[in-house]
Amino acid sequence: MDNATVEAAAYVLQRSSVQRDNESSPFLRFLVHVEKQPVLANTIAELREGRSSDQLVFLACYKQFALLTGAPFVYWANAKTLGKLIKYPSFEPCAAEVRKGLRTGDNFRFVRTLWEIPQHEFTPAISADDELEQRESSLWVPLVLSGSSQPWFSPLLVALNWKRNGRELRQYVTKYGSPSRLIQAEDFYFRAGMSWTLRTTRFIPYAIPAGCIPTGSRPMAFPKPQKEFSALAISSSRVASAFMRFYGDWFTRPKFLEGKLKLLPWPVLSELLEKRLNDFVLKESQDRRCSYQGHEPFFEFVKPFSGDTGRNSVSVTIDWSSLLGKELEVEIETAYGLDNIEASELYRELDEALAVRGAAISSITDEEEDGDEDPELVLDTSENARTEIVLSHALGCAFGRWDVRYAMAEEAQPELPEPFAPLPVCPPGQLQNAEGLPALPEDVPSAYPVLIPWDGILVDDPNHPLDLERRVREVIEIIWNGDGGGAKAEAIEQEACEILGIKTLRDYFRKPAAFFADHLKRYSKSRRQAPIYWQLSAGNGNYSAWLYYHRFTQDTLYRLLGDFVEIRIQEAEREQFEFESQGGLSGDAAGLLHEVQALLQDLRLFKSELELVAPLWNPNLNDGVIINHAILWRITPYTPWQKKCKECWDKLVKGDYDWAHLAFHLWPERVIRKCTTDRSLAIAHGLEERLWQESNKGNWLPRQVSEAELQALLAEYSKPAVQNALERFLAAPPPVAAARTRNPRASKASSTSTTRRPRGNAHEVDAETSRQTLLVLTAAPAEGLGRNAIAELLAVDAASLTAVIKQLKEGGQIEQLGAARGAKYRLTESGLAAVESQAGEDD
Repeated sequence: MDNATVEAAAYVLQRSSVQRDNESSPFLRFLVHVEKQPVLANTIAELREGRSSDQLVFLACYKQFALLTGAPFVYWANAKTLGKLIKYPSFEPCAAEVRKGLRTGDNFRFVRTLWEIPQHEFTPAISADDELEQRESSLWVPLVLSGSSQPWFSPLLVALNWKRNGRELRQYVTKYGSPSRLIQAEDFYFRAGMSWTLRTTRFIPYAIPAGCIPTGSRPMAFPKPQKEFSALAISSSRVASAFMRFYGDWFTRPKFLEGKLKLLPWPVLSELLEKRLNDFVLKESQDRRCSYQGHEPFFEFVKPFSGDTGRNSVSVTIDWSSLLGKELEVEIETAYGLDNIEASELYRELDEALAVRGAAISSITDEEEDGDEDPELVLDTSENARTEIVLSHALGCAFGRWDVRYAMAEEAQPELPEPFAPLPVCPPGQLQNAEGLPALPEDVPSAYPVLIPWDGILVDDPNHPLDLERRVREVIEIIWNGDGGGAKAEAIEQEACEILGIKTLRDYFRKPAAFFADHLKRYSKSRRQAPIYWQLSAGNGNYSAWLYYHRFTQDTLYRLLGDFVEIRIQEAEREQFEFESQGGLSGDAAGLLHEVQALLQDLRLFKSELELVAPLWNPNLNDGVIINHAILWRITPYTPWQKKCKECWDKLVKGDYDWAHLAFHLWPERVIRKCTTDRSLAIAHGLEERLWQESNKGNWLPRQVSEAELQALLAEYSKPAVQNALERFLAAPPPVAAARTRNPRASKASSTSTTRRPRGNAHEVDAETSRQTLLVLTAAPAEGLGRNAIAELLAVDAASLTAVIKQLKEGGQIEQLGAARGAKYRLTESGLAAVESQAGEDD
């Protein structure tokens, strides 16, 4: 069992006809020893000699175990100590009720991060006391899902599709039987309470605001009125963790199932102690919330470093030995009637586990598992991370997402609500209207210092008024204007560039592996990747557009194409013409011409890609980030994210995500036919009443729809223009980066001078052209592609490919099919390996 991922214990059992409840048995404990065999041999030898270590050998009897529900083998605590604990009533029903929540059966379909849902459809204030009619107004509601957590306060990260009181989900889970099998304890939904980390060394509780739904992987306790804070405090004590570990499975990281919390003894608390516990928990909760106010993407965000107590804030660190501090721990021990010796005896097992916690095996792979080692709630306060936050916030202000006035100190920072109060619709730092909803143009005063691009488009174009670097720099200048002796924008920008190791802000935003990679990492939580600032480009990335997710409309790509890309192409063509009209160029002028040519090549590629996808673009934020981004995989420059989007797109094409609005838009016939047999899909696409009917017995049956009626329905939702565009999109070869042209060297010769060609009239083989040729052939049909077809895709002269093709053939990377003018080419296994190897280097 050297490589086993389970724990084991050895028992020696003896059959007896006599009941021996009072007869003690020896228990040998070597959990903290790495080399157990020599310790075991030595301990047995000592036992035979009539001596033993009280740290390794314990004597206990069944009667002692039977004091506890389930009779766990708690041999390290004596009967007197256990007797003191069991005399108190249990946590349920004395202090709270503990319940599991729901399981969706498909989190990818029903769960989103809080920042990727349509904000006007977030309904966090649904109450447990609401009538059914009011609950029918629910849309996206906060969900308490598995993942990492912190004591007292843990940011909520996700929302659940609970539209019309969970109508679509209720129907979907019937595939597993009765809905009540997965949607449990519904009477407790939307109540304030507490939850905890499911699998960790000790019990870590935290407050849950009203308006949320618990899950099967993250149960909740619902304290009685006036016991909300004391329930959090008592359950976080060392006594509570030690007691619940009696029923643990994994020594270093037991699973704290809801049944363990239910059994926890509830002591008698004096008014003074209860008040002290309440004050402590409230302060700890508020301090931790303040820390998260300075970090995206958490829903508490206001501005960078908001709530920091220093450059390395420690407000979210955990003292694993005690969450309450020694003084309050002692008072709770006293409330249980335990003296110091009894408490130490009780804590022995807990303290041993804490001591070896760092060396525990961590190989949990179940989607529903979680643990304290998950870093997604850890706040990175390094210099790099803090700089990234500043620039991310500046971009958010430039797009009109964040309210820059908080960073300017013109607006007082919003006060924190009570820990159990419902979440607001928007993060406190967002630019909002008087009703607390995302601001529209008419909601923003004329004196607001940032000029907002309300269509959500910025570009990487130094000469454009909506240039991203320019707009980010303007925000930095607004915040750091040097008033009052503070830092000036120039110093802030210079420091940021030095910390990030870049020359300019443009470099940071232009390189996909820089800002976008940081943004993707920061906005990936709860097993969802959900970036909201999207970088799009083609070719070598000399021109990029940035789109803000929450401003998408059906016209966004057409606006980008007509108002930005086509205009920039015309400008670049004029610039190229002016350079070429000057005749022979050398030195800097030749370099500038090369830059214009490279830009023009990328722009034309970008234009062709936008023309390909724009007729299909129909964003719906209910689908989530990755499904909306999937159709743009061809113009996604960051390779790891492009691969994810391409995988998602392939599944959409296959029909795996036909619940998505994008699938319905592109493949209405396929989806509508599925809706006739799958009511959950019909609900998702608003076709329930047309395709299903409720019987007198309350069950739902498919309507008898004739083929003529079905064809009429298909015709209603089918759009020939979309279908034609989709055919072109699916048939298009893979996106190809523009072949790089060499930057001409400074030369005294004029452009009219004759260049001497290599002997044999062979064309010079360019490595980049070879790479692009291989990329083109990755999508070649089985019969291969001809030289002219390859040249057309690469936008180069066919004759220039002769030497390239010859070299690739000689290198064994492509093979020729046919002869003479009918020759076609396709990749060999060696060529495919070369492409994959290059893709790995690009990552």
